Amino acid sequence: MLMKGSASRVDDDATGQRLPGFYNANFYQCSGCSEYLIATGSPHNGPGHYIADYFTQGAIVSGKSQNAAWVFRVNKNLVRYIAASSLPGYTFV
Repeated sequence: MLMKGSASRVDDDATGQRLPGFYNANFYQCSGCSEYLIATGSPHNGPGHYIADYFTQGAIVSGKSQNAAWVFRVNKNLVRYIAASSLPGYTFV
């Protein structure tokens, strides 16, 4: 997963409300399959930098770039958490 930029706004698709805790989250994209991942942590910085709260492709309803920052709408019920710098099947660079 390559860091593609800041997910400066992450909104709940059902209500349109901004999700607390996801201010300036990081947005990643797989260089192989183009799948997206949004994380509040910074796993691209290596071991010891957690992913923390995150959404995978299945939770992301839409995303668009606005002035080099990304805005996403997600299904907030699909948020996950991990206190690790890696996930099975994902490599952050």
